[in-house]
Amino acid sequence: MPETILNILILEDSATDAELMLHTLRKEGLNVSAHVTMTRQGYVAALNDEIDLILSDYNLPQYDALQALEHLNALGYDIPFILVSGTIGDQRAVEIIRRGATDYLLKSRMPKLGQVVKRALQERHILHEKQQVEEQLHLERDLLHNVIDGLEMQVMITDRDFNIQVLNWQAQKLVPVGQSATEMTCYQLTRGFDSPCSEHGMECPIETALAKNRATKVQQNYQDENGENVSVEKTATLLRNRQDDVTGIFLTCRDISENMRQKEDIAYKEMQLEQILHYDTLTGLPQRDFFFDLLHSHMVGCQKNNRTLALLYLDLDRFKNINDTLGHTVGDQVLQEVAQRLQNNIRITDNLSRMSGDEFLITLDPADNLSEVTQLAQKFLSVISVPMKIEHHRFHLTASIGISLFPGDATSPEKLLSCADSAMYRAKESGRDAFRFYKPHMNEKAQGLLWLETELRLAIEQEQLELHYQPQYDLNTGQLVGMEALVRWNHPEKGMIPPGEFIPQAEETSLIIPLGEWVLNTACRQIAAWHAMGISPIRMAVNISAVQFYRIDLAQMVAKLLDHYGLPATLLELEITESVLMDDVEAAAETMNKLTAMGIQLSIDDFGTGYSSLSYLKRFPISTLKIDRSFINDVTINEQDAAIALSIISLAGHMGIEVLAEGVETVEQLSFLQRHACQYGQGYLFNRPLPAKDIERQLKTAHLPECLQ
Repeated sequence: MPETILNILILEDSATDAELMLHTLRKEGLNVSAHVTMTRQGYVAALNDEIDLILSDYNLPQYDALQALEHLNALGYDIPFILVSGTIGDQRAVEIIRRGATDYLLKSRMPKLGQVVKRALQERHILHEKQQVEEQLHLERDLLHNVIDGLEMQVMITDRDFNIQVLNWQAQKLVPVGQSATEMTCYQLTRGFDSPCSEHGMECPIETALAKNRATKVQQNYQDENGENVSVEKTATLLRNRQDDVTGIFLTCRDISENMRQKEDIAYKEMQLEQILHYDTLTGLPQRDFFFDLLHSHMVGCQKNNRTLALLYLDLDRFKNINDTLGHTVGDQVLQEVAQRLQNNIRITDNLSRMSGDEFLITLDPADNLSEVTQLAQKFLSVISVPMKIEHHRFHLTASIGISLFPGDATSPEKLLSCADSAMYRAKESGRDAFRFYKPHMNEKAQGLLWLETELRLAIEQEQLELHYQPQYDLNTGQLVGMEALVRWNHPEKGMIPPGEFIPQAEETSLIIPLGEWVLNTACRQIAAWHAMGISPIRMAVNISAVQFYRIDLAQMVAKLLDHYGLPATLLELEITESVLMDDVEAAAETMNKLTAMGIQLSIDDFGTGYSSLSYLKRFPISTLKIDRSFINDVTINEQDAAIALSIISLAGHMGIEVLAEGVETVEQLSFLQRHACQYGQGYLFNRPLPAKDIERQLKTAHLPECLQ
């Protein structure tokens, strides 16, 4: 690349001195282009050009440096101004610096000019960067305040001592005239108390949340000034920094004395979406992705301070029997009780997460004392084994725990989890109700994964893979609007191997690259084949893994495929998960902008299950959010799932983003989605994923599912 040219304006009546300045700067390695003048007219005219730096003598025949500096300031130009002059006295030098000059150099010290110029340019660069950061912070603060002010409930953020930091407009109405909210506490503002609610016979949500170290919801009942009974539901959510320290409390106050619970729940969930999606809705514990962020932070700290960390993988023994015999409602209550028991017994420096189902993860930091790790593991087994009574049922649970150590067993979160998982299975094999430390010879599962990897390589080479297609429908008109391509593996000996078994293994190896290319190529070829049959063009959605997204030139590969099959880009939609976008925001934005510039649509798959962030919805060119099936399964019977689904629909609607619900399996779910303006859906209620030949028959006959007719 050509070297950057530094455009300099020199106010100097001595041609010799001006030439000496240029010579000195070029000797310092600066590529300079200069305009030399000694008059006001020449100075003013030169300012119309792109000037990077001004060097000025103090006294000129008809002009001086102070006048030049005042003219520059009047125009509002941000150009470094350096006085290069003979001896003018300290008082004059201080005065010109006070008026805005960047620096001052005596001509007798001309060899130092290059250093002075470089320093001035560097300071200006740093200042510009700081201004950009401050502007971004202001924008983000404005966005936060706008979102909070959009809620029709009282919302405030306090510190740990109840002092108010932020109020939304609803809560601002409570502030007495002449008082400042930031000089008040939450109990003064909402109840007029001079001490926390707990000292007035009411449970304080902030105190309870801090004591339990998790989000807390309480109900307060009292009489207002008119003697009317009022019930208020208050929810306190702990705000944490990356070190998991509580830095504040997000407090909402909701009047539930009127029959408006559902409407206000939706509004509350919309505001809390980014916070809630980091936590498991059943137990209140961090979800997997958030837990892995915490685990990574712990590992960085341990490596820096030469500490040992232990990861415990806890799995309840035979928990499936409870769900199968007593139902998921009882099973959920059991999981809540287990989560509470574990939460009550971890140390303040440790973290607890619900991995999935009946699996929990615990980080012990520090874990330098293996005797203490052993004692804690046994303690967890003991508290779980204490009989529990739920809905007249008495349970005696046991668990199996696998333990891996950082850095001894692994140096990455994924490997550390794999080691703990292997140790947990060894604990189950030893009779359950036990814990085991990971040992290198625990390779049974690893050998199985190795077999899977080997066979998958052959599957790609020998064309054992095939695509099935699941239609996507407009829930209002019943129109077929698209297909999702889903890969299937028909193993010659094992039969159909579920994607959940081989996709993760492919993502851990380089196999996801050829597998992903095969899926994209096959999907594009199928679109072209249907078009050749006279079938109306239809959009095809294809899942893209993180490895594909970052390790290859995805946009270039897609462009070649579309050109090869003669397809318009509008017929292809790429599905990306939330976590993929957050791995490298800048690279993700660049790739997505390339794809959308071609006309390709982008959707977020399984929205709500990963590292959700409202900021990326406005930053990335996203056309569709796909509500994860985990929220649709119980959307008609679980208020929390319904609230999250409705929050996603509402959020997308306000941002001009389309919404598609995955896993629609019942008419009741369909009716719920239609009532609440969800545009699109897919699921077994309409069609199972089918091979191309079976889908073709429906495309040719334009057959609509009965539930959409």
